[in-house]
Amino acid sequence: MKSCVIFAISIFDNSKLYVLHEFLNQFKTTYSDCDFYIGINYNSVTEIESIIDSYDLNTNIKRLTNSDLYCGSDASAYQQALKLLKDSNKTYDLYWFAHTKGAVNNRPFERNMYLTELFGNRKHIESMFKNNDHLGSYALRGVSRSAGMLDWATYNKDHEIEICLNSITDKMPCTHVNWSYIETMYAINKNSIETFLLLTSNTFYENKIQEPCYFETVFPWIATRCGYFPYIHQSSCFFGERNLKDITNEWIQNNNLHHLNNYLNL
Repeated sequence: MKSCVIFAISIFDNSKLYVLHEFLNQFKTTYSDCDFYIGINYNSVTEIESIIDSYDLNTNIKRLTNSDLYCGSDASAYQQALKLLKDSNKTYDLYWFAHTKGAVNNRPFERNMYLTELFGNRKHIESMFKNNDHLGSYALRGVSRSAGMLDWATYNKDHEIEICLNSITDKMPCTHVNWSYIETMYAINKNSIETFLLLTSNTFYENKIQEPCYFETVFPWIATRCGYFPYIHQSSCFFGERNLKDITNEWIQNNNLHHLNNYLNL
């Protein structure tokens, strides 16, 4: 299976460069055969490019230099990385999304969890996608509503293309599932990402994303909008509320995707 990594970097203090090294060490160990599309956020420290180069990975790097595009989160770095991917015209079987968790806010537990249980688990996760044609996305944790108590069914934070609004089209024939991944690290399948890249124009990449959590909440919904199953490793809502598999089952029934019923047992 041919994979690539979309990597968003936000490091504003040299004392946090160890976070970058932790990710690059994992990538060098487990993803050295992959292409990397790397967005570096506005005002990040100047040493980043030289550090990346020292790991001798297959990298494409774009640093955000326009402060007007910086949205105050990793979303603007992901935006730069995806522009590199779109311009490359290359396609992959699986797209891994990572960002420098803990370089701005101290999150050592979460970073270690993702490095080991998500990115360190490449072989198993890729085998899941290979053996399940309708698997669209994979992540570790999710929530049944936003931290601000907003209902996902009425959440509207779209940027150029209507993912939140559930407008039914040939390319996006289903509604999105009414729960969201958290922490902005996941893997998404080929057809979902290719659909996103096809539907987005320069407008998406050349205008500021207004929602700082866009890539945490909205973007992964592209998989369910395309009719693919959203896998969650920890099925209990992070807030201790509803079981996310129950919500997924409701989405399956509402969209007549009965061929996905067995995926609930993955």
